[in-house]
Amino acid sequence: MRMGLAAIALLMSAAGAWAQTPTVSEAKVTLVGTIDAQVTGKVAAPGVVSDTVNQGTYHFVTNATTMEARKGLNFGFQYRLIGSPAGAKVAIRKVTIFPAPGMRNPKTGEVLTRDDYIEMNTVGQPGLKAYTIDNDWEAVPGDWVQQIWFGEQKLAEQTFTLTKP
Repeated sequence: MRMGLAAIALLMSAAGAWAQTPTVSEAKVTLVGTIDAQVTGKVAAPGVVSDTVNQGTYHFVTNATTMEARKGLNFGFQYRLIGSPAGAKVAIRKVTIFPAPGMRNPKTGEVLTRDDYIEMNTVGQPGLKAYTIDNDWEAVPGDWVQQIWFGEQKLAEQTFTLTKP
C-alpha cells in the first residue's frame, strides 16, 4: 500500500509541475513608434550590435512606423504576452532584421544583417521590443523588421521604414 501511495503522490507531483509550465499563445501589440527612453543601466546581450541592451523607463513619443534614420533614434513596439500562468517568467527571443545588404561595422569590417537575443519577460505584463541607433553607421535607410518569438512561434512582427535624412 505504501508503494502505491508513493507512486500516486509522485505522479500527482509530476502532473502539477507539468501544469505549471508557462505557455504563451500570442502577443498583443499595444503601442508602436518612436520612443523617449531614460536609460538606467545596460545588460549584456550577445548577438546584438552593441553587445548590450538598455534598461530603464520609456514612453512613446509618436505612433509612426516611418521615420528618419539618424543617430539617437529609438523606435519599436510595446506588447503584452497572452498565456498562462499570469506572472510567469518566460524566455522571449527578440530579433531585429536590418535592411539589405545590412550594416557594416567600420571597426571590425563585419556586415551585420540582424540582432538576435533572449530576454526574460512576464506573462500578462507589458514588454518592449526596441532598437536604438547608437552610431552613425547604424542609420541605414530601408525596412527594419522587429520580431518577438516564444520558442519556434513568432508572436509579433512590426516593420519600420527608415528614410534618408
